[in-house]
Parts: sequence; C-alpha cells; structure tokens
Amino acid sequence: MWSFDVVAVPPVCRTAAREVNWRAKATLLERDGKLPCARLATHATGQTPVFNILPTADTGKHMTVYLIRHGQSEFNAAHNDGEADPMIFDAPLTEKGRMQAEQARVAIMDLGIQQVITSPLSRAIQTALTIFQGIAPIRVQSGHRELLSHSCDMGRAPGALQAEFSSLSFDHLDEIWWHQGPTNANGVPVEPRDIFQQRIRKFALELDQMADIQLAVVGHGDVFRELAGFSMENCEIREYPK
Repeated sequence: MWSFDVVAVPPVCRTAAREVNWRAKATLLERDGKLPCARLATHATGQTPVFNILPTADTGKHMTVYLIRHGQSEFNAAHNDGEADPMIFDAPLTEKGRMQAEQARVAIMDLGIQQVITSPLSRAIQTALTIFQGIAPIRVQSGHRELLSHSCDMGRAPGALQAEFSSLSFDHLDEIWWHQGPTNANGVPVEPRDIFQQRIRKFALELDQMADIQLAVVGHGDVFRELAGFSMENCEIREYPK
C-alpha cells in the first residue's frame, strides 16, 4: 500500500489524528484537475493509498520543515542489508520510485511549501523535481548528502549533474562534494560515523537559522535518522521535530 505521513499544520493544536481515505482526496483532486498522477499510483499498486494526518502542536513559529525521503532507487531495488554492494554508483530512481514521487506530489499540494532543499545525489534530485517542479524553487545543497557507505552514495561532478538537470544550479558545489578518504574493498570511500554526525549537526544548525518559510528537505534515510531520530520509507513525508 502507498502510505504517507502528511502533517497538518493548523493554527491550534489538533487533539487527535485523522485518516483521510484516498477516495475522499480523489474527489478534490478530480475537481482541481490533479487526479491523473494519483490514478497512476493507485493503478500500479492495485490498492487504495491512505494519507495519515498527524497531530501537531502549535509552537508559535511560522516555519515548518518537511522531510521527504527519496523514492526507490535502483540500489534500493537491488540490495538487501548484509548483501554485497551491487555497485550502482549515484543510483537513479526506478520506475516505482518515480511513481512514488508522483504520488508524493499530490500529497504535498496543501502544505504550502515555499522552498525546497535537495541533496546532490541523483535519486534525491529526481525526487525533488518530480514533486516540486513548478510548485516551489529547488536548491541543491550537499550538507545533507547520504552517509557514504556504498557505491550509490558516491556522487557525480557538478558538470555532469548540470548536463542532466539543466533547470538547477550546481556551480556552488565542490568538484568532489562527497566524502573523500580511505576506501573499502570495492573502492568506495567509507565516511566515518563521527564525521557524518558532525556534518548533520552542522546541517541542523543551518535549518534553525533559515527564514520563516515552509521548507521541504529531500534527502536520505541515514541522514533523517540522524537528524530527526526516526526511519522513513521511500517518499515518506514527515515533519522535522525541531
């Protein structure tokens, strides 16, 4: 089943969680002419997606940060924990991952997101463009790139990214913006955990200093686990618990 945790941000604290059935959502989407990508995801799974709206306390702040994990990548599809690295460098989205991102585009429509930050890894960029192109400006930032432990976490030079994703800017990135250091048996430079944690702490401080706008961060599983303390499924949407 397609399932997303979508956080409602009301002016006052909600006292209970609500579940919105897809068919009720589809009525609104059909009215607004936004139903085709929703039908695509429903057809692909043969099941009815459910949106879970979680209760959110009123913190008195105007900015809400939404975390969105990238859609399924070719590495995700080919690899299970404990198995050998399939050696898919900078893994792109699968067809399933693209459909997950199309579904997430529907899910974010009512969140009022004004700015998007994405990791420079291709699976995150593809997810961000699918969800937000034409909705909110997208900025590429390397501070929340994935923990480098497998081939899929090694990136590409800014010039190669610019050639593929011409609507975005990459000229502010270093030529090698991913971790550099000793490599494992596969030639992958493995990022030490303490360096990764230090990097994510710095990124958290940067989030705290941003202007009061509705912000989405498109990124990765290990990053969000370190940043927010919870695991996320592909294309899951959750509020950053500041």
